[in-house]
Amino acid sequence: MVTFNGLNCYMDNSWTRWFLIDEYKNIVMQGFIEKANKEVAEIPESYKNLKPDGTIGGYMEWTFIIGKNPEDKENVIKYDVFLCSPTRSTSVGPALVPWFYKDLTQYYQEEYPEAGVRAVAVSYQIQ
Repeated sequence: MVTFNGLNCYMDNSWTRWFLIDEYKNIVMQGFIEKANKEVAEIPESYKNLKPDGTIGGYMEWTFIIGKNPEDKENVIKYDVFLCSPTRSTSVGPALVPWFYKDLTQYYQEEYPEAGVRAVAVSYQIQ
């Protein structure tokens, strides 16, 4: 689960659908997830300071499609995803845990050209 602006983001067990849920358990927004494999060589430099916990088992791009129709590609949010084996293993829980990354470097370099921005990235861990 990841929290965005006070809303909890849940995914189904197959990681193909997502839901934003408010504190009263109402679905505020929902959609689908398209997944594509990526090469390790495509990892932005900005992620190297935000290493995920555990061993990286794969690198992907997940596209979150907003809406009730998976063909509706007008509203999408893309994240780079590291699939990691947790450092602390438990008998319960997923074998791989997704870590979501977004490289914001270009946006901030364009927004603040005199600032000398070198790297900006965010990461979210699913719990």
